[in-house]
Amino acid sequence: MSQNVVKIKSRIKSVSGAYKVTSAMKLVSTVKLKQWRNKMLANKEYTTELDEVANLLLTFSKKTKSPYLAKENTTNKKLFLIVSSTLGLCGSYNNNIFKVSDANISKDDEAIILGQKGIAHYENDDFKIVEGFSEDYSINNKAIIEKMADLFSKNMKKELILKFTSSIQNIRTPLFSLQKTTNSCL
Repeated sequence: MSQNVVKIKSRIKSVSGAYKVTSAMKLVSTVKLKQWRNKMLANKEYTTELDEVANLLLTFSKKTKSPYLAKENTTNKKLFLIVSSTLGLCGSYNNNIFKVSDANISKDDEAIILGQKGIAHYENDDFKIVEGFSEDYSINNKAIIEKMADLFSKNMKKELILKFTSSIQNIRTPLFSLQKTTNSCL
């Protein structure tokens, strides 16, 4: 009987020790999350202001000859840039992207797809995949940017629509759709 009491007390000590370690890890991760959240919010304010200033400058600039700002466009085709994952365990992320993208893409539209899961999902669809980047891609990839610029400079696309999602909390993942037309600043 006394051996059982000793075992139970030992077990209680080990569980309470694990609880203390877990609580400390939770505290550290909360602090890091708050730091990154503050950095992201500061960056968001900066980009919003930068976008407003650029749009204001473009409104007063009448002598621009940029093909990205041309008001006349002969096509209604849209170019989608769909950001999906390459590795597994991102089912919710990919499903949210595919659900919104599938609802918005028509047969005449084209897409540049980032991520192996997106390429696999859309390889048999009606619309045309202009380019697919399956490994080591980034939204700042020179090849992606050149491909989009080339399509816009030839007046082949009316709009560029970026489909991605951002994980804010573990519970919910809001969808984002960034849509820019040829009449505004890219």
